[in-house]
Amino acid sequence: MKQILLSFFVVLSTFIGTAQDFNPNLWIGKYAGIMHLTSTTGMNDEVAVEFEFKEVTKDSVWTYRMCYKSEKYGEMIKDYRIIQPADSLPNNFKLDELDGIIIDMTYFNNTFFSLFEVLGTIHTCSMSLENDVIRFEMFGGNLFNPTTITTSIPEGDDNETYKVTSFKPNYNQKVYLKRIQ
Repeated sequence: MKQILLSFFVVLSTFIGTAQDFNPNLWIGKYAGIMHLTSTTGMNDEVAVEFEFKEVTKDSVWTYRMCYKSEKYGEMIKDYRIIQPADSLPNNFKLDELDGIIIDMTYFNNTFFSLFEVLGTIHTCSMSLENDVIRFEMFGGNLFNPTTITTSIPEGDDNETYKVTSFKPNYNQKVYLKRIQ
């Protein structure tokens, strides 16, 4: 019974979330900030980031460029494309990395979310806009060494059991990008 109620609330929240449409005009502009890179191996670093968000095709395709500037590693530029498929719900998007990789994204509360796996590492990414600041955060962890527990719910007649599997995050990238133009 509890699983049915939980499933109902998850589905309901999905439909409530679709009521919020993406407004690209709020995002369009240039931003800058310092990205903090952290890992459980002790690697900590900072990289200057310039970010630009533009519209490519009205109401369906946008691009953003992240330019990383590091004294240690030099400059790296990465372009991305955000696509809103015509045949999808208003909060469904695709992130095209312009190298053959396309990632599903969902948009809720002024935030793009993605969750994907590459070579045994799961990555989560969020990019949100609030008061002319874009907060970009990505973290991930290895899928090969999970912690799993099985437990039961003590209340109720059905004595339900469930399994929880957790994965330890091992890196984080975070930047607050302030609008400069």
